[in-house]
Amino acid sequence: MKTKAVTMYNAITGIDERYLSEAEADPAKTRNTWRRWAAIAASLVLVAGLGTALLLGRGPASTGNGTVPNDGYYSVYVGPVLPMTAQGDLDGLTVTREVGYDFSSYTADKDLPGSAMVTDRYVLTNTTDEEKRLTLCYPVSGRLSDETLKSLAFTVDGVVVAPDFHLGHGIEQTKEYTLSWNEYRELLTQPDNLRSSLLPEATLDDSAIVYTLAKDGAIEDAENHVSLRFRVNPEKTGVFVSGITSCSLNEITGEVTLDFYVDGRATSSSEPCTLVLMGGDLEEYALEASDANGSDGWRLDRQETTLKEAIQAYYTWMTGDENASPDQTSFAAVARLLEDRGLPTLQNVPYEGLTSTGELMAAAWNMSRVMYETVDVVVPAGESVTFAASLEKEASYRTDSSAQNGGDGGYDMITRAGSALNFTAQSASVAGLNYVEIVDNNFGFDPEAGITSVTLDLDVPYYWMQLRRN
Repeated sequence: MKTKAVTMYNAITGIDERYLSEAEADPAKTRNTWRRWAAIAASLVLVAGLGTALLLGRGPASTGNGTVPNDGYYSVYVGPVLPMTAQGDLDGLTVTREVGYDFSSYTADKDLPGSAMVTDRYVLTNTTDEEKRLTLCYPVSGRLSDETLKSLAFTVDGVVVAPDFHLGHGIEQTKEYTLSWNEYRELLTQPDNLRSSLLPEATLDDSAIVYTLAKDGAIEDAENHVSLRFRVNPEKTGVFVSGITSCSLNEITGEVTLDFYVDGRATSSSEPCTLVLMGGDLEEYALEASDANGSDGWRLDRQETTLKEAIQAYYTWMTGDENASPDQTSFAAVARLLEDRGLPTLQNVPYEGLTSTGELMAAAWNMSRVMYETVDVVVPAGESVTFAASLEKEASYRTDSSAQNGGDGGYDMITRAGSALNFTAQSASVAGLNYVEIVDNNFGFDPEAGITSVTLDLDVPYYWMQLRRN
C-alpha cells in the first residue's frame, strides 16, 4: 500500500515504496507538522545524496587534521551568524557589536545533541543633532525547516519586539562541496540582494495546466502500471510530476515516458498521478496500461489552473485535510525558488531528475537561504539604542575529521559583509564550557588561560571555532 509517509520518502529519495515497509502515518494537520515533514525530507536528501537542479545536498569535503581553513567547505553546513544591516539615514550613526556563544545546553551525555544560545547585540549611537528613523534588517542563515528558528527573539533596549519576516534568497553553491561561508558572503554583497529580499512575496498565480490520470469505472486490480508517453517543448515548458515510479527519455525521438503505479486497494491514500505543466502544453501523448483491457478506460483529465492551486491540491492530499492550506510563506518559498533557479524544464533538468510537486515544496523549505527580520527603530539625537537578537543554534558546520577526532563541529560568524553600518568595534565571548572544549579557533579564545572574551579585528571577514565534547 502506498502510504503518505512512504510517498514523501519516495519524493525525496526516488525509492519505490513497494520495497519499503507498509507502515501508515497519521495525517499532518498543522503547519508545524508540515515543517517536520520538510525537516525529514532535508535529512533524507543528505542521506540519499540526491542531486537534482532543485535539491541541495552533495558529497562531503575534507578539511584535514581538524583545522578549518577560512575558505573551507564542510561535510554539513547550516550557515554562520551574519551581521545586521539597516535602511535609512545612516550618516553619523556608529555601531558596536558583541556576539556571545553560550554552550550550557551541552551535557555529559554525548548522545544528546548540543546547541549554542547565540546572542548578537548591537549598540547604535546617533552622533548627530537629529533623530534617526531606521529599519534594522537582521539576516538569519539557514532553512525554513530549521526548528531552531522558533527560538529567534529580538529586543530593543530590553523590550521584546515582533519583527517582520522576509523570505530572502537561496544560496547558490559555487563548488561541488557542501556550502561554506563564502556563498553567504557573495549573496550578502550583491547590490540588489537586500532590496529584492524585502519586496512583497510572490503569490504563485502563474498559469499551469494539470493532467490527472484517471479511469472510467472502478480500479479493480490491486496493481496497475500505466505508462504515459508524451512530448513537450523541452526548452520552455516546466514539468512537475507526482505518482510516478520511473521516467525515461528516447533521445532519438525526444519522447518522454512516465510509469505510474496505481494501487486499486488504497485509492484514498495513493499519491495522485499528475503531470503539471507551465509555459506550454502537451504536444501529443499516448497511454498504455498493463491490465487486461490495456489502455481502455484510462484517460488524462486536463485542467487549466495556477501553480498555487496545483500545490494546494497536493498539500490537501498529503495532509488528508480538505481545509488545510500552506501559509503564504510556503507559497512564497516555492515562488522564490523558481525565481532563483528557473523552471525545471526537460532541457535544464535531466529527465531522470524530473521534479515532483512534493519535491518542489520540500526543496523550497530545505534550501539554504538568507532570511531577514526587520524592525523599525528611532535613535534620538545624541543617544543610543541597543538591539539584540538571540537564537538557539545548532553547530554551524561539521567536517569529515570531526567524528574521527571526537569533534562536534563548530560555530562561525561573518563580521561585516553586506552591512551598511559603520562598525567601530566588534567583540565575541564564550560561556557554558562545562562539557565542551574549543579545540581550534581564530577568535583568540583560550579558556584554559582564562581568555573567554576577545576583541575582533574588523579587517578579518570571518571567524570560526571547532568544538569537542569533554
